[in-house]
Amino acid sequence: MFEYTATLLAIVDGDTLKLDVDLGFRMHAKEVFRLARINCPELLSLEGMQARTFVAETLAKAIALKVQTSRSEKYGRWLAELSFQTRETGAQWHNLNTLLLTSGHAKPFKH
Repeated sequence: MFEYTATLLAIVDGDTLKLDVDLGFRMHAKEVFRLARINCPELLSLEGMQARTFVAETLAKAIALKVQTSRSEKYGRWLAELSFQTRETGAQWHNLNTLLLTSGHAKPFKH
């Protein structure tokens, strides 16, 4: 599994994000990531909109993001664990995938 720092570009839905990934040596890649291990409801449903809003509100507090990935899935998106830090928690990292599960905005999913 590879780990990179990243910048949020867009939230597609509750479990899909567009990120600018810092590959090192001043090289960046803009990629679409699918959060691993989870599945959020479709965006056209009320639950899907709530999941997307939860992600937006959660990541609005983030001061740093890191993405861990090792492979892509059948639609070409990179499967990822996304972690973030906030000013309130300082050096502590929080896993967005796990937060979506524990908050009820996502269900476990095997890729």
